[in-house]
Amino acid sequence: MLAVTVLVAGAAGALAGPGFGRDLVTVVAGVAAGAGIYLAVARLLRIQELALLVDIVRRRGRGARGTPPSPS
Repeated sequence: MLAVTVLVAGAAGALAGPGFGRDLVTVVAGVAAGAGIYLAVARLLRIQELALLVDIVRRRGRGARGTPPSPS
């Protein structure tokens, strides 16, 4: 996981010019890659808490108080 995060962050940092923008792109890319690898490994290992997180995300998408959003 660390290797992928470092490679992605380094590649993203190489694409941007020096300064705050480059630092921001590097951090965001590294965090996104790390989170993606973590979730993929958690799913492969069938960690039960991951199912709880998925359930919470699904509930948040339904709108306030668990009611489905109205069609538009």
